[in-house]
Amino acid sequence: MWQSAYAEKGAAVEYRAAGAEDTLTIPAADTELNDDGTMTYIYSAAITGLTPGGSYEYRVGYTDRRSEWFPLKTAAGSTFKALIFPDSQSADYGVWKNTAMPAWERNKDAQFFINIGDLVDNGQSGYQWNAPGSKAARI
Repeated sequence: MWQSAYAEKGAAVEYRAAGAEDTLTIPAADTELNDDGTMTYIYSAAITGLTPGGSYEYRVGYTDRRSEWFPLKTAAGSTFKALIFPDSQSADYGVWKNTAMPAWERNKDAQFFINIGDLVDNGQSGYQWNAPGSKAARI
């Protein structure tokens, strides 16, 4: 899932085995979100059929441009490490940053992190949706 401030044609995810030349393309579904008069376009696509323990690369984009390639590793079917964060208390995302970043620095082998509380208090506030990510962009 990714978003854009613009309606884009040909939104898709491309993926491949790490280092391979051949890519597969999955067209993305799109949804429009009106946030107090500001339109946000949300795109999503599901990659399926990956091999457990596999190394892949993916990128997202549109008809005429693509992002850089990002690594993607699938679980080996055994144990894994995840960081689980509580409610972010959206009044001050600096507190969330001061919790999340040290946890990440000490657990860089975690496969993913998840928030299990309210990430925002106002679901229509673009600021509240964007602030947590901007505070923890390195994760």
